[in-house]
Amino acid sequence: MNKYDQLVADLLSGDLSVRMVGLAIQSYIRRRKEIPEGVKSLVCNVNSGNGLIGSMFELLQEIIGRMELSYRRGMQEGEDSRRI
Repeated sequence: MNKYDQLVADLLSGDLSVRMVGLAIQSYIRRRKEIPEGVKSLVCNVNSGNGLIGSMFELLQEIIGRMELSYRRGMQEGEDSRRI
């Protein structure tokens, strides 16, 4: 299995979360020597850990959560209408 397929499999199984992917990307950027510290600070916000990448992954998690909730509510409404 290639690395991409393994990543997808780990996300599907729950061994890896979207948040963990975001943290890994932040660590990757922090460790790159050629990226200036000012850019690292904006992108990763080293002090609070909630820079641009953190904000984007929080938004992604919120979107996924809202979609799951909407789907569940839609399924419940569908079941309720079949009972009538």
